[in-house]
Amino acid sequence: MNITNINELPYVLLGEIISRLACYKLIFQCKCVSKRWCTFISEPYFIGRFLRVQIDKQIPTMATLINIRGEELHDRMSSLSSSMRLTQLLKRLVSFHGFKVEPIVVATYNDLVLCCAPLNNQSNYYICNPYTMQWVALPPPPTQFPVTAKVVGIICDTPYYNYYKEDAGKRQIIQLNADYKCKVIRLLSSYEYPKNYKCKVEIFSSETGEWSETVIISPKPWYHIYSSIAHNGVLYHLCQSTDSRTCLAGLDPFMIMNKITNSTTGNGVDHYKCCHVEMDTTVVGGFSGDYCVVSERSLRISYFDWDTFSVYVWDLKEAEEEECHAEVVIEGTGKLCWKHTGVFSLDRDIAPDESSVSVFELIAIDPNNDDILYLNINGDLVMSNIQTRKWSVLVRESQIIDSHFFQLQLPLWPTPIPKLPQHANGGGTSS
Repeated sequence: MNITNINELPYVLLGEIISRLACYKLIFQCKCVSKRWCTFISEPYFIGRFLRVQIDKQIPTMATLINIRGEELHDRMSSLSSSMRLTQLLKRLVSFHGFKVEPIVVATYNDLVLCCAPLNNQSNYYICNPYTMQWVALPPPPTQFPVTAKVVGIICDTPYYNYYKEDAGKRQIIQLNADYKCKVIRLLSSYEYPKNYKCKVEIFSSETGEWSETVIISPKPWYHIYSSIAHNGVLYHLCQSTDSRTCLAGLDPFMIMNKITNSTTGNGVDHYKCCHVEMDTTVVGGFSGDYCVVSERSLRISYFDWDTFSVYVWDLKEAEEEECHAEVVIEGTGKLCWKHTGVFSLDRDIAPDESSVSVFELIAIDPNNDDILYLNINGDLVMSNIQTRKWSVLVRESQIIDSHFFQLQLPLWPTPIPKLPQHANGGGTSS
């Protein structure tokens, strides 16, 4: 075979060469070489081949933290400039849709970002991917201004790709889920049902391209919701009930949709019952969700207590002991409960002069290491390891410290934005 031009290489050989590039960003640049290359690189065969090479190299999947403006907590967390690309994408949304204000981040799932604009009525939602610079606009939700959502979440039924081992662990099997389904859920205020502990929810389905409305039931009413994270197919909300107990409420949007589809009319409606796992806070006095942060990686809650200058840690585990408080999370699964993992004292040299400390906040758990915490001390961003007690000031007078940060995955291969029925002939936009 006499080949003088790389464009003449057979697909199999071309795939073996390109798939060995260091990351997908370099591969995406190869799409510009020719239409043939662009088409080939977009095919499932090549994507699977590239992922297999990355997994064989044991390339880890990392994550970073972003605030509502799409700014990264600090630039040491990643080397892929995810924050810069996301802020660029938000500016494109402003230009493309003619917004007067820049959209904000309201939820994330893996490497997908849910944005909304404007903030005051949350009527325009967009699912974006900062790595591909693509987005898709969702239709307006049923309930708009002046009612705003208590919390908004996004979740998919399966990751875009997953892998498993076959033949006694000798071969990696890559599975692409190009037709994954995505749900966006809005929890609205429950003021209409204060005694029945019911909450009105709106769910958008990428499968139908439409919003649905329903009511869910909670064992206890929620007074305040601090954050929302997706874990193992369930959306969890760290919240505080009206009796001031901190809990984790979990719901499965896909099961809710099944109940909507299969429910009867009239008084026989079978409302979805969300789980409600309360925390055993007897180990610390004065516990408040205002001082908690949650790790999406392992569903860990860390709480800082000023009196003892210590961090109290709980992990959500499967209930194995009868005395462990637990609730069924979703039908067909086991029971979960909070288990107190331990108490970790911080080095008091972090704040040697307590009288001069006006702000001391626990703001985030590192998405790649649950032992690393980030704190806001008088506006300085401080990193502390609860196991080693080592700490360091990352940024003096940080301008991006916020009350909440979202976890954003740095994938081996980016997730394409979901395909909506109304955009079957082309929707969204990309760079």
